[in-house]
Amino acid sequence: AIANEKRELARGIDPWELSITNFIDVHPGEIMMQDLLGALCLNVPEDRRNTGTTTRIGIILHRLGYEKITRRKREDRTKLEFVYVQKNN
Repeated sequence: AIANEKRELARGIDPWELSITNFIDVHPGEIMMQDLLGALCLNVPEDRRNTGTTTRIGIILHRLGYEKITRRKREDRTKLEFVYVQKNN
């Protein structure tokens, strides 16, 4: 437990974490990656959206107590989508 706390202190805060936290406060519930990438949160340009960017956001969401789930899209049940929901602890 102490080692984890030391790692957290050494890690510092990702500059995007505050923006994501503010977005979550205003828009509670399910979160989709495109919501965070868009103008309402991080405003990441389309050409900068890649696996590294989404991984970085996923790590932040995990630290904030969210987990990624997969479900079928409402408008097309043959396709899947990923959403982040708060973990039930």
